[in-house]
This record gives sequence, C-alpha cells and structure tokens, in this order.
Amino acid sequence: MYAYTVSKESDGHETTEKLIYSEVLQYKANYPNVMIKISPELKTKDKKNAIVRLFFYSNYESVAYIDEKPITVLLVLTATSKKEFELAFPSFEELVRSYSFLKSVAEVQR
Repeated sequence: MYAYTVSKESDGHETTEKLIYSEVLQYKANYPNVMIKISPELKTKDKKNAIVRLFFYSNYESVAYIDEKPITVLLVLTATSKKEFELAFPSFEELVRSYSFLKSVAEVQR
C-alpha cells in the first residue's frame, strides 16, 4: 500500500472526478484487457467520501480517491495475485477509514 497526491492545478485534474476519468483512460490505454470496477465508497475518519475503483490487469489494484481542496489524495493497494489482493483488501479499507486530512500547508516552528 502507498499514498500520493495529485495537484488540482494540473491539466485534466482540476476535480477528483476528472482525475479518475483520466486515470481510467490511462489504464485502458496501457492495459487493453484491464477490468475496472466501481467499489462502494468508504467514509474516512473526517467524514469524507473516498471514491474507490478496482483495476485488474496483470496486477490487482484498489485506489481510493479522496477530495481535498488543493489536491486529490490517492491511497493505493497493489498486489500481484488475486489471493494477495483479497487478503490485504480489509487492511486497505481500514487504512482509508482511518484517513483524516491535517492541513495543506506545513508550518515549521523554530
């Protein structure tokens, strides 16, 4: 599992929905036989809805997209086998449910 963010200032990613659409197109272009499924949304600790998509190709991936004002946060589970994916998926759901956004600007105190 890993996390990363995408700025809403980048072209085609101005909204979480546009980012998801862009990623779906990219998966289809890179993996013509990809199977994409819509999974039920998960509620984060700070009561946001995480949109979840499943991408099955040579790997098994689950991506939770969480809309924040300056960015979209992506939490990702990736596995090389269906069995590994199914074993790890409950932990992925737990990770998404434990997520809460702290702040968009870090403050360094000296």
